[in-house]
Amino acid sequence: MLSSQQPYIRRGCTPSSIALKIGLPVLVVLVIIIVVLFAGVSWGDRDHKPPEVVNLTLVSAENGTFTVSWEKPEGIVDQYWVRVSAVAASGIDDGNGERRAGLCSNGTILMPDVTQLTCGGVAPCTNLTVTVHVLNFPRRSSSTSSSDGVRLPIFFPGYAPDPPSNISFYKYKSEPMETQIFWDSVPSRSGDVVLYDVRLCDASGPCDSVNPGECAQFRTPDTSLLLNSNVANRRCLFIQATTQCAGQVLKSNIKVVENSVS
Repeated sequence: MLSSQQPYIRRGCTPSSIALKIGLPVLVVLVIIIVVLFAGVSWGDRDHKPPEVVNLTLVSAENGTFTVSWEKPEGIVDQYWVRVSAVAASGIDDGNGERRAGLCSNGTILMPDVTQLTCGGVAPCTNLTVTVHVLNFPRRSSSTSSSDGVRLPIFFPGYAPDPPSNISFYKYKSEPMETQIFWDSVPSRSGDVVLYDVRLCDASGPCDSVNPGECAQFRTPDTSLLLNSNVANRRCLFIQATTQCAGQVLKSNIKVVENSVS
């Protein structure tokens, strides 16, 4: 019988007594489960970004086509997302970035066992940036997560322009002392301005044996020259198209024409 001076204590309901009854390891597991459920996360869906690819490398780049490769990182990889962006090598935004980037400009999704990509159609005289992201599908989160991406710059040099063609001479009857020389425009493969270097030379023998120092020389961005007939009537005409790509001078082959104007 309890004494009136002794408080009643119900035993077996304290945390320590519960731990003793079910065992401390079991209690720890129960606490972890409760915390995870209330936090709304799972062990497989950690709160960090997917891993980054390793050793992104340029395998080849020529004739407007490039191949890159990388190594699969440790961790979960559901897909790769490869982005290709481009600007003119001059650094000036010409508004043609998507066209310059070629066939992969809209992005490419690859399965996790594919660690190489080849893309073509890249414009000459272009600076490319290839960015490879790792994508992880949603597990308990609401959207696919993406890594920041690993970037690789690639430079595509410019091509020399074609030589001018359809060269013709026209002597104005109203101005017999003037002769105009015409030729077709040459498209710039580098996106830069095309200049035309013209030499008119007298020669008693073949045109390829003339002394360049004895020639009249002109440079113009136009596709014609209006000259004094005494100059224009020289027997040998040499014309060449010139452009640039990021400071690199690109010259066409020289077109040689024997002048028949008299």
